[in-house]
Amino acid sequence: HQLTEDHSLINELLKRGRLPAFFALFSHKILRWTLWIPAACFLVGSLLLAARSPLWATLLLGQILVYTAGVIDLRSGTAILPGKAQSIATYWTLAMWALAKGTLRGLVGEAATRWDPEQ
Repeated sequence: HQLTEDHSLINELLKRGRLPAFFALFSHKILRWTLWIPAACFLVGSLLLAARSPLWATLLLGQILVYTAGVIDLRSGTAILPGKAQSIATYWTLAMWALAKGTLRGLVGEAATRWDPEQ
């Protein structure tokens, strides 16, 4: 039902030449769910290039630090980074996990769950 409504809205926006509104809807509905893909590619690419360049090795170490700090905080509540850096690492790690899980669940046909503040 929701997909049909979204499809109709996208068609209407394109017909009327409302490209900024189309981009906003497209980025909200599609791009946000696939952000984990370039993040995963960046991690894998950094891993493959780390031995060839100090820059890529540093970027890889930074990514490992962010994901490790996020996982440790989520699993045990222990912060290993100072101040706001820990909050950002935890949020990023949780968001990438949730987006990947949501995308994969959607691809296998599971119903999308939505936040309901009344529950």
